[in-house]
Amino acid sequence: MPPPVTFPEVPEGLTFFAPAIFTMDSCEMLTFNVANPVLASGTGTFSRLEPSVIGDPHNEPVVRVWFTFTGTTLGASTAHADVTCVETGETWTVALTAEIIERPSAAVALVLDRSKSMNEESGIAPGIKRADVLRFSAPPCITVLDDEHAAMVLGFDHDPIVMRGLTPSDAAGRIQLSAAISAYMPNPNGWTAIELLLVVNLKTAKALGLTIPPSLVSWAQVPGAAHFYSSESQTRDGRTVAGRSKLPLDLWNEGADVVEVTFARDHQ
Repeated sequence: MPPPVTFPEVPEGLTFFAPAIFTMDSCEMLTFNVANPVLASGTGTFSRLEPSVIGDPHNEPVVRVWFTFTGTTLGASTAHADVTCVETGETWTVALTAEIIERPSAAVALVLDRSKSMNEESGIAPGIKRADVLRFSAPPCITVLDDEHAAMVLGFDHDPIVMRGLTPSDAAGRIQLSAAISAYMPNPNGWTAIELLLVVNLKTAKALGLTIPPSLVSWAQVPGAAHFYSSESQTRDGRTVAGRSKLPLDLWNEGADVVEVTFARDHQ
């Protein structure tokens, strides 16, 4: 009996993928026919990705039979699907389970480096600056956001700047957020100092009652202070630094001790 295929915490309306993995003990390729899943309880839609899968033991000693699940209404769902090996005639019944949860929402902060180093070559190709890479890379983050999320666009050099405050990522909001990214321009006289921008982020999160994941980031460098940490002492680059003792007072007061902050700054 193969182990069950589990789809944990599938948000309403989204489709997740998961495989049933079969180990092959064969010198020849094997064909696995996959029946359509049969719903046993709950809601949602279980489906097979392909009606037939060919396994080649010369490439890999396992074959993956992929299933999908689309969440509808909250709750648990179960199903089963038969998988048959054509060459041996064996049939296995694969149990499928899923849990549908309410679709979560998130607030995203895009942080754009406006320091003068962004006018330097990116190393990707001649003539392509770091700022060009940023302009290419940042807009898709806004494009793929679902309507229930929100985003803000922040910039920093030696000062923080709010280029666009927290905005719902519906159709109109995505236009506004994309326009803020389009207006991005490095400051030719700007140095890199990100700690004040962290204060802006933490204040915004606190004011909105947002939850900051404890594993958000892991370390940071700040002007005038070596690496600092939000929890126990750690070693980076051969140096051991106590967490709280290196945390600037303004960040500490804003609750930065409950998150791990990860940013790297240019040394200029």
